[in-house]
Amino acid sequence: MKRMGLIGVCFGLILLLTGCGKDTVELTCSMTEDASYASMTAEYHLVYEDEKLTVMDQGAIIEVDEDYANYLSYFEDSFKEEFEDSPDYVKTSYKTEGNRFIATASYDITKMSNEELEDSNDYEEEFATYESAKSYLEDEGYTCK
Repeated sequence: MKRMGLIGVCFGLILLLTGCGKDTVELTCSMTEDASYASMTAEYHLVYEDEKLTVMDQGAIIEVDEDYANYLSYFEDSFKEEFEDSPDYVKTSYKTEGNRFIATASYDITKMSNEELEDSNDYEEEFATYESAKSYLEDEGYTCK
């Protein structure tokens, strides 16, 4: 009887350690573009749980030559305007460091209502699955891993 209890405890530990929950897959894609006075690195980080998109993080780093540093306020103002009335499921951050502007936007898809999901279907097909997102972003020039 003790042996059965020990086997049960071991089985329970195995389930606890390996998990019997959601299958999570992450995709990170980035792209860098250079111009004569600036470079921009853009990144997507996508999280899929049970083949459903749950989190989308977007980031950008814009680095300009020192002669163009005064243009960084334009990027900051544009970012603030774009996200000023963001719903609760969107978290943003930005900062200017020297001649670099760094911005992030994180979308918690699980907190979106059905109506919000329907309204945001611009990229529904492109990001519906890990495979479609990877294909779409690589076609747009991103490198994915």
